[in-house]
Amino acid sequence: MTCSVRSEERGKALIAAYPDIKLVYGTLEDSDKIEEESSKADIVLDWADCDHVGAAEAIKRGLQKGKGGIWIHTSGTDILNPLKEPGTGPIKVYDDWDNIKECLSFPRKSPLHVKRVILRGHQITTPTDQWIK
Repeated sequence: MTCSVRSEERGKALIAAYPDIKLVYGTLEDSDKIEEESSKADIVLDWADCDHVGAAEAIKRGLQKGKGGIWIHTSGTDILNPLKEPGTGPIKVYDDWDNIKECLSFPRKSPLHVKRVILRGHQITTPTDQWIK
């Protein structure tokens, strides 16, 4: 397993807990490094920032160049929750597994730029297909 880490301090904590992992140091701005590591991966777990388009594009390029692995990306759909304070009412759960069409039904101006990067090129039919393009 290879983990991307932003600082030596975090790297030391990971190595202490998981001594057999390989660390790659960098930031989300290191597109070449992200692309290269993604090209080697069977699975990319993308948990760093659900809104970083540059990193998402680098992961996608890497996966397309390499093994064509699986990309698991945190959704970030909580930004669509109209509530300002946690715990102040019911939270709408968006299910992108069983109900992808609902997740893609937001207007194009919705703040889901990374989702567009991920889904671009996939055949998903929704009333708002232009959202992906």
